[in-house]
Amino acid sequence: MLAIGAIVLGLDAEAAAVQEAAARLAARAHALKRRAAWLRGYTIACMRAGGMQSAKDAQVRVGLRSTAGAVVVESEAALPGWAQETIVTIRTRKADILDALRKGIQVPGARLEVTDYLEIR
Repeated sequence: MLAIGAIVLGLDAEAAAVQEAAARLAARAHALKRRAAWLRGYTIACMRAGGMQSAKDAQVRVGLRSTAGAVVVESEAALPGWAQETIVTIRTRKADILDALRKGIQVPGARLEVTDYLEIR
């Protein structure tokens, strides 16, 4: 059992290291995407200022294209009823249910479950 505990500690440590590396990689990916987005905007501005529609060489081709269009809602209150929907969200308040169950209050549809877990240090 002690050998298994040591293996679990090692796996937990490796998992933590992988999560830290993933967080660093995610931050790097975010920075790269922001930089690419900025460069796209800069290129669009330069092409518009220079009256260019496209440019190309042996490695890359860039060109300005128009989108199909995007909806801009200027006033939700002015929209007709068919353009809106009502969404009702029901969330279970588990913390409140836990407090009630621990105080001995019966909560229909819920129960307090006590389980075992393995502590390794």
